[in-house]
Amino acid sequence: MKKKTVLILALCLLLVFLAAAVLMIRPMQRGFWKAQILSERTIDGAAVREEESNSILGGLTRLERTYDLSNGDQVVFGRMAPGDKDSAYHMVHSDILDCREGTVWYYDHETNFWKTTPLAEMELGTTCVYIDGDAQDYFIYVPIGYQVLENNSLRENGSKGYLSVIKEGSHWRLRLYGSFLQAGTVCDYSILRSSGDEPLLNIAAENVKKLWSTYCNNGDGRWCYDGYYFPAADTYIPTGDGCLFRCVAAYFAKSMEWQAGSSRCAADLSIAILDTIALQQTEEGYFPTMSGSTWLQADYGIEPGFYDTRFNSDLLLIYEHFMTRTEGFTEVISRYFDFYLDFAEQHHYETENGGYLIWDYNNATQPVHCSLNHQLAEMLILYRFAALLDRPELEEMADLMLLGIEDTWEGWIMEDNNLHYCYMDGGVFGKDDYPYLTYNDLYTMQQEFEKMGRGRNEALDRLMEAKLHWMQANGVTGYHS
Repeated sequence: MKKKTVLILALCLLLVFLAAAVLMIRPMQRGFWKAQILSERTIDGAAVREEESNSILGGLTRLERTYDLSNGDQVVFGRMAPGDKDSAYHMVHSDILDCREGTVWYYDHETNFWKTTPLAEMELGTTCVYIDGDAQDYFIYVPIGYQVLENNSLRENGSKGYLSVIKEGSHWRLRLYGSFLQAGTVCDYSILRSSGDEPLLNIAAENVKKLWSTYCNNGDGRWCYDGYYFPAADTYIPTGDGCLFRCVAAYFAKSMEWQAGSSRCAADLSIAILDTIALQQTEEGYFPTMSGSTWLQADYGIEPGFYDTRFNSDLLLIYEHFMTRTEGFTEVISRYFDFYLDFAEQHHYETENGGYLIWDYNNATQPVHCSLNHQLAEMLILYRFAALLDRPELEEMADLMLLGIEDTWEGWIMEDNNLHYCYMDGGVFGKDDYPYLTYNDLYTMQQEFEKMGRGRNEALDRLMEAKLHWMQANGVTGYHS
C-alpha cells in the first residue's frame, strides 16, 4: 500500500514537472478575468464599447475598444500593458472564424508583398493578415510592441506577436498573441471581422493587392490603439531612431476614408479610426500635438500639447469627406469651429483694410507668426464647412482671412520670386517657404473659389505666378498643374 502511494505521488510530481517544462518552452495561453466595461456609447453607424480586463496570471492589462457597426461588422482596437513582471508571449484575443475553407493573405516582409496559402492550421508572425473565408472574412493587424515615451510618443522595440489558426470542428479558432512585454512597454493590435460572406477586400480587383500592401502597418506610419503615429521630426521632443509621435493629420485615416466608397474594409475602419481620433479632442475643441517642439519652445515658449492650425485643418478635411459620404461627427466638428472662431478673433494680425492673418499656434507667451500655407488650409475648411453646417459665420471669417492676404500679397513675394514662409510680429515677412506645398494650397483654394462660383482671386493669382516662376527656375517638381 505504501509503495503504491509513493508511486502515485512520484507520478504526480512528474506530471507537474512536465507541465512546468511545457510552459517554459511554449507561450502561455493566459486566461482573463471577466472584462469590466469602462464606457458604452453610440455614434452614427456604430455602438462603441470600451473594456478593461486583467490576466489571471501575471496581472497583464488588456484594453479593447469595440465597434459594433450598423452593417453587422465589428472592429476591435486593442492594447496590452505589462503586469507585475516581464511577460513572454501571451494571448490577447481569441475568436471563432465561422467558415469551412478560405484563403489566407499575409504580408511577407522579405518581398514586401502579399503571399497566399489555403486556410489551414498555422502560425503567422507578420504585421498584417487577411482571411478571405467562404462565409466570413477577417482582417488583422498583428500585435507590435512599443516602448512608451514622454509626450504621448512611442518607440517600436522590435518585439512582435503572431496569429495562431486552429481547426475546431467545422470552424476555426483564431488566437492572437502579443509581443514580449516588460515595464514601460505596450503592444497594440487591430481586428476587423465581417458579418457575412461579402468580402472585406475585393482582392481580385486591379491594383488592390499593391495598394493594400502599403497599409500593412509595417512602414513609417503605424495605426495604434489611440491613434496614428508617425516618425518624429528632429525638432520634436522626444525624437531619435524609431521614435513615433501621435500625428493629428492622420494620413492613414485619410487613406481609409478616401477608399471607403469602394472598399468595405476601408469603410469599416474609417468610422472607427475617426472616432478614435475624436477622443483626442480637448475640452476647448482642438486636436493637440502632444510632442514638444524645440524651436516653438525657444521662439514662442510653446509647450507640448499645442494647437497646430495646419494639422487640425488637414484632419478636418478627412471629417469633411466623411460628412459628405455619410452622417456623423457633427458635434465633434462643430466644437472645433466654435473653438476656432474664438481663437481667430483673439490671435491674429489685422491688416490695412481689416483683414486677418491668423497665428499658426496657441499656448504661446508672445505673438506667433502666420504662415501662408496654414492660412490657406484654414480658409479652405471654413468655406467648405460653412455650407455643410449652414454656418455663414465660417465663410465670413474666411473672407476676413482672404482680405488679409489681399492686403499683403506683394509683401509675400521675394526678389527671386519665391515666397516668404510667414508674416511675423511687427509686419515683417521672413523664413524659407516649402518648395511646392504653398503653391498647391493656392491652387486648391482657387479651385474652391471656382466651385463656389466666385471666380479666381487676383491676389492669389499673383502669388501663384511668382511661385511658379521660382519653381520652374529651380527645377522643383511635385506641384499641381
